[in-house]
Amino acid sequence: MFLSNLEFRGLAPRHLRWAWTTMLLGEYMPVTWMSYGLDHLLWGLNPFGYHLTSLLLHVAATLAVYGVAWSLFRVGRVGADPPDPESLRIGAAVAALAFGVHPLRAEPIGWISARGTILGGLFILLAVLVYVTGWTRSQDGRIPARWLGGAVGLNLLALLCRSTSVSLPAVLVVVDVYPLQRLPRAPGGWLEPAARAVWREKLAFVLPAILVIPLAMAARRVSGDPFRIDHYDPLAGVAVALRGASFYLRQTLLPLHLSPIYEMPVRVDPWAPSFAAGALATLAITAALVWARRAWPAGLAAWVSYLLFLLPVSGIVPFGLLHLAADRYTYVSCVSWAVLLGASCAIGWRAWRDRVLSGVVAAAAGGALIVVLGGLALVSWRQVQGWRDAETLWGWAMAVAPESAMAHYSAGALREERGRLDDAIVLYRRAVELWPTQGPFRMGLGRALALHGEIEAAAGELRTAVRLRPGDPVARVQLGLVLFARGDLDGAVAQYEEALRLRPGFAVAHYDLGLVRERQGRWPEAVAHYRRAVEADPELIQARERLARMTTPAAAGAAGAGERTPGTLPVR
Repeated sequence: MFLSNLEFRGLAPRHLRWAWTTMLLGEYMPVTWMSYGLDHLLWGLNPFGYHLTSLLLHVAATLAVYGVAWSLFRVGRVGADPPDPESLRIGAAVAALAFGVHPLRAEPIGWISARGTILGGLFILLAVLVYVTGWTRSQDGRIPARWLGGAVGLNLLALLCRSTSVSLPAVLVVVDVYPLQRLPRAPGGWLEPAARAVWREKLAFVLPAILVIPLAMAARRVSGDPFRIDHYDPLAGVAVALRGASFYLRQTLLPLHLSPIYEMPVRVDPWAPSFAAGALATLAITAALVWARRAWPAGLAAWVSYLLFLLPVSGIVPFGLLHLAADRYTYVSCVSWAVLLGASCAIGWRAWRDRVLSGVVAAAAGGALIVVLGGLALVSWRQVQGWRDAETLWGWAMAVAPESAMAHYSAGALREERGRLDDAIVLYRRAVELWPTQGPFRMGLGRALALHGEIEAAAGELRTAVRLRPGDPVARVQLGLVLFARGDLDGAVAQYEEALRLRPGFAVAHYDLGLVRERQGRWPEAVAHYRRAVEADPELIQARERLARMTTPAAAGAAGAGERTPGTLPVR
């Protein structure tokens, strides 16, 4: 994403053009890429600078939580009517601290690639703050145009950081119901003439999402993820979503056994105990809060907002990878719980000030709060250490989840990259044992076996990978490499041609096919494929060198020289 990527390194016109057109890694996130470009101008490829930027953005998001909490407490008259400024400030500070130091924030801060989560979350929080502040400046019940325009612009920036920010318009409707009370609590009154202005405002938020979402869906398809939309199982998606809602709440309240990866089972059984229990818990919480909505409207508003922010990444929406869970998905959704905690503290502080709450009880509650926040901060510090480097990360993942196929696969890829092929093969084999139908795991094992000189075994694994993922051009190229090494030139040609049919302009496939044609003595075809490889990827130095050699008078003496062995060139 960074070390071999020359396109993001700066903010020159060509860098900006790439940022606004790329769908690398299955994401459309031009504003996030621009932030990486700025990082490169400041820090080069020094990871310290990128981590520092992410940390500073998180600090800004924490301050935004303070602003959102204070604004909501003020309009909701939390603690007293009229509100007590001191109580509101203390409650907002607690909300911000609870959000800022929670261990679930460690992943997006420690993982540079998760920048879009933090940056998009910051813009979402600022959009909510501007929206609520604009309403407080209203003279006729409508948000002034400049404030509404500011919130819409921030919403658009959030979408361009990470398209999963699409839930914001629905969350603003919840805020309009409570605490702003711009819409009646009973849905039956939402279509009354007085409510129409509120709905018209939401159109300005929905239109950018309509424009961005197709780009995001296209990016997921381009990425070739194993759980694409065409493989979506609605029943599995609902099961994962219902389990996830209660799982993230439990992890917020009791952040134990956090992991960098929560792996999707090979088969999702909605009736399995873990899924059934999670679904029952989610439904029970929903039913309880609906029942208590008149006495505690804030509880239902927080719960619905939480569910809405989780929706795009919950699995219920067929959008990209179907993950079982990820800590970074809670970045904005769990702000609801921080705000509820802050509101409780604001109410408690005012009760102590008014001598409704005894000093002993207040001191005990305050001491407990300090212990909890301090404990969360310590756990967060430990969590961040796990993201220090890839070796530490995947070692931690295998320790926490010893049955995780993805953790073993990722650790194997790291060993392969560092030339420790024996270790890589062991880890890849374990990944394949745990998840035998996952094509990328077979590809990794086949590639490592080929590099180790076990060509026949490599061919078997890669044939299985192609059978599991017939539409994956990378699998075809890797199999072609091994067939080329075996001397099966016709078989290699068939794989390369199929890869080019699946991905026209695939530079590596053109280069490899050029090597085969050169070996076969079909030099005009070899030159044509080398030329297409260079056109598709000017940075493919091997193709440029072969093309230069083949188009010089001395090329006749170079036939067969320098053939490539499997794995010596990264397959992209």
